[in-house]
Amino acid sequence: MLLVRSNMIYPKLKDSDRHPVIKMDSILNSIFMTVDRKLGLLRQRREKLERVKRGLMKDLLSGRRRVKLTG
Repeated sequence: MLLVRSNMIYPKLKDSDRHPVIKMDSILNSIFMTVDRKLGLLRQRREKLERVKRGLMKDLLSGRRRVKLTG
């Protein structure tokens, strides 16, 4: 059986046919949430490393820290 809406024809799905779609949606949602969480953690880590770098550069340029040169 076909379902007609606004000049488009869609196959009418039974409830049993919709379950795989719902399962796939929930799987994809879970994956995207995990990726989003991981990206957030990576951004936080990058920001922290950038703050540490700025602090070290400030210390090096001000002379508070010295670098030993071997050669």
